[in-house]
Amino acid sequence: MKPFQNAFEMLRNLLLVGKAGTIDIAQHWGLALFSLATAFAVWFAVQDVQNPRTEGIVPSDGQQRIPVQAVNIPDGFIALSISPVSVRVRGREDDLPLLRSADFEATVDVKGLVNGEQSAALPVSVTARRDNIDVVSVSPATVQVTLVRAATEEIPITIQTTGSVPEGYREIVDRRTVTPGFVTITGLPELVDSIKNGGEVVVVVNLNGLKGETTNLEADLIARNASGNTVSVAMSSERARVSVAVEQVITRRTLSVDPVVTGSPAPGFRVTDVKIEPPLVGVSGTTAVIDSLTRLRILAVDVTGAKDTVTVERAIDRPQNVTLDRQSVTVQVTVEPIQCAGLAGGTACGTTSMVISLSSPTDLPVGLSMESGVYPVYIRVSAPVAAIATLKASDFKATVSFATAVQGLGIYTAKVTGPAGVTIEAVEPMNIRLIPAVTVP
Repeated sequence: MKPFQNAFEMLRNLLLVGKAGTIDIAQHWGLALFSLATAFAVWFAVQDVQNPRTEGIVPSDGQQRIPVQAVNIPDGFIALSISPVSVRVRGREDDLPLLRSADFEATVDVKGLVNGEQSAALPVSVTARRDNIDVVSVSPATVQVTLVRAATEEIPITIQTTGSVPEGYREIVDRRTVTPGFVTITGLPELVDSIKNGGEVVVVVNLNGLKGETTNLEADLIARNASGNTVSVAMSSERARVSVAVEQVITRRTLSVDPVVTGSPAPGFRVTDVKIEPPLVGVSGTTAVIDSLTRLRILAVDVTGAKDTVTVERAIDRPQNVTLDRQSVTVQVTVEPIQCAGLAGGTACGTTSMVISLSSPTDLPVGLSMESGVYPVYIRVSAPVAAIATLKASDFKATVSFATAVQGLGIYTAKVTGPAGVTIEAVEPMNIRLIPAVTVP
């Protein structure tokens, strides 16, 4: 305990002297400097007692030894692997256990090896990177250094990608570029050969999250042999810049929904309007799929026997590999009574289809006649509902005028007349062949 008591006594005296010195520092500057020097002396005295300087070996057992770097290597040569070393150091007792190999720099000067491939035992110089650490000795003091002529080769840089662009995008592979396109590698002949013959120099870039049309990425170059193992060689460029292009392959557009109505309303009624809400639906998918679509389809709406407006919800038939903004639409089919034109009071009408016979032709050109056969005429008519049930084919007359006809097959539409109160809604055209007339002697 005596060293500690002496140190504390010195510190107490120092404080007293310092206190006195503050009375008039301008007059006692010599005393102030003496006080400061004394303070440092006391601090070092305390350090020497509590944390004395001692010696130790770095690295300790089980730790990586200090690597040795060759310096002043002649042009065109390369140093083979050099054995690492350990050092005996002197420093504060508390600092020694914290020292690692990275706290030291070990070099060997090969400036004298200049006449071709040579090998020699050369002294190792080690310096500490931390203050207050002194290197006492190096073990071993010398290391064997062998210089060999380096091999050099120009190798193209290969782009390797990891990750992936977001869904809905794709990289345009044929637009990849790398700068520089080649790199010069220098190293042991066998290592350079392993890269040249089946190996590669790659730059690895990550595509995760890329959406831009063109993106420049920079990464380290890696030399590999044919087995894919990393090879240690010097390269003229340690990094390369890669340009990649990414495009969106998911296209979005709006399409109309195609309504399909089946069945017939009740007699005397007809469909007057079909509405879909919403009329347009947004779709998303690959460009090729979306471009092939024209309309969206839904299940048919059956209005068989309907006498009033039909409103239903219908699921949209989703095309494969397409996303829809909504899954269904509302379809409204308006069904209204058929009103007979010209009849007072808006009398309800019905419609029906009939087949009637063609009457004798008129205005046949001289020398032509109709080819023999049956010529039915298909018509659709409307009439008051009560009258529909009583209509007969014989109530109608269908004639065809051939005033401008020529010989051969032609399409003709008959002129149809019927009873009062009956409207001819449609007449289906028919095929009639005119042939030369047979002359009877």
